[in-house]
Amino acid sequence: MSEPVSSGGAAVMAGVLGAASLVPYLNDGVLFASFAGGAVFVLSARDYSWVERVVYLFVSVVIGTICARFAAGIIDAAVDAITQRDLTVPDSAGALLASAVSVRILQGFIRRFESGPPVAPWEIKK
Repeated sequence: MSEPVSSGGAAVMAGVLGAASLVPYLNDGVLFASFAGGAVFVLSARDYSWVERVVYLFVSVVIGTICARFAAGIIDAAVDAITQRDLTVPDSAGALLASAVSVRILQGFIRRFESGPPVAPWEIKK
């Protein structure tokens, strides 16, 4: 079985992530978690070409990094409501969730708009 990523591609991504972790005010744990969340999608998406998968990986890493704190807040609220305990969810967990889910949501929007103009809820067809 062939590897999903060549050793050259892995070295390039490690270099990019290493260089990006040097950017000030960027949490490297959040960056690596958002990359892991994007990799979950890229490795499971067999229907797309490698160029599309790389673009989706880039988009998911960016969205995961930006939305990490928001997603961690959502996870924190859900865990607090279920367990009735005050737990703190790290931003890296939010980055993992946000980057893994963001591409699926983006694809849903793309499919929705490709099928025609969106219908407002009050304009339900009979």
